[in-house]
Amino acid sequence: MFKLMVICCALLAAPSALSATEFTRQVSSGKKALMRAYSNFNLSDCSAYKGTVTVVEKPRYGTLSTTTGPYKIDINRFTGQRSKCAGKTISGLNVLYVSQRGFRGTDTFTLRATYREGMLSATDRYTVEVR
Repeated sequence: MFKLMVICCALLAAPSALSATEFTRQVSSGKKALMRAYSNFNLSDCSAYKGTVTVVEKPRYGTLSTTTGPYKIDINRFTGQRSKCAGKTISGLNVLYVSQRGFRGTDTFTLRATYREGMLSATDRYTVEVR
């Protein structure tokens, strides 16, 4: 396992963990594609707050990379609600996938985002259809 530094999803007062969220993406073979942007913010002032994203299961037929970029705050994945920070832009982490050149088929991988020193976590499982 390796860790990617990230700025991740909204803060809550009590510890929380989500069951795995399933994502399906369609991508072109050999081309980088955005899987998800991760971001975290402090509810009191909407400032960015650090967390980590860990690769739990690597893709078999591709690689993952990250870039930082703007992240527009929307729905809090832990509460399902919009916060007072909705619409504000902070720094986030974009997770990108690229398949092996010429590969066509299905690839999978799993990421775990951890926030507030382990108080909050979310596991995301990706199924990537490579065409």
